[in-house]
Amino acid sequence: SDPVTNECRDCPLGTYQASHGSASCLPCLPGEVGNSTGQSSCFQCEIGKVSRQAGSSACVACSAGRSTDVPGSAKCTPCSAGQYGIARGDACTLCVPGRYRNGTDQVTDSCRPCPRGTYQESSGQAACFPCLPGEFGNETGLHSCSKCAVGKMSEVAQSTNCSHCKAGQSSNSEGSAKCTPCGAGKYSNVQGQQDCQECEKGQYRAAAAGDDADATTCDNCPEGFRQNTKGQASCLPCLPGEFGNESAMLSCFPCAIGRVSETAASKNCSWCHN
Repeated sequence: SDPVTNECRDCPLGTYQASHGSASCLPCLPGEVGNSTGQSSCFQCEIGKVSRQAGSSACVACSAGRSTDVPGSAKCTPCSAGQYGIARGDACTLCVPGRYRNGTDQVTDSCRPCPRGTYQESSGQAACFPCLPGEFGNETGLHSCSKCAVGKMSEVAQSTNCSHCKAGQSSNSEGSAKCTPCGAGKYSNVQGQQDCQECEKGQYRAAAAGDDADATTCDNCPEGFRQNTKGQASCLPCLPGEFGNESAMLSCFPCAIGRVSETAASKNCSWCHN
């Protein structure tokens, strides 16, 4: 029994009493504190701090990488996927673009950079996305992937670099996932050429199907044919009355007086009969 009868005592630290005429004080619940004497109610611990036992007089800061979702918590929990905590008592923070943290990662005080070949453009993410075919990521922590330049390609996702198109092939635009053989009338004789080149005058290259088609060079127009325009798929035959006795000719020669060529694509002229 209390020998003091001429006054009431203040509730001690960690306790409270909200009613009049009470014979005792109540302990603050876990997640709450009584940080002074004579309290009529307890205070909730703020986010990032906890009180684990009843009757606590002070809140304890959560360790780095752990926090609480709401005030008045009795337990610290690891930061959720896509979040981290850098210091004691801090609320969890979203990972910035280019970084991630999955839900099973034991490291809770930082986010990891996206590996090469991947990217993340949004905050608070648990994973990174692979670069698409036609793109590449040659650094860690990328917000976005880069497109392969003209003359290069990446065939698979999550590429860290682009490959040169083979000689005889090219890509006509940025971000190509495949190189294609040069079309008819064009060629490419170096690796990674940005665009196929037109065949020169006096030359041609016919269209050929398949990736193995030889598009590294153009052919000379044969004797009896001519071509005076660049980038052509065929040569034109010399007309009757003309002849072509050389290859790669731009134009045919007329038969001399006293000579004739009666058919197209003639290589030489004949003497007139007596």
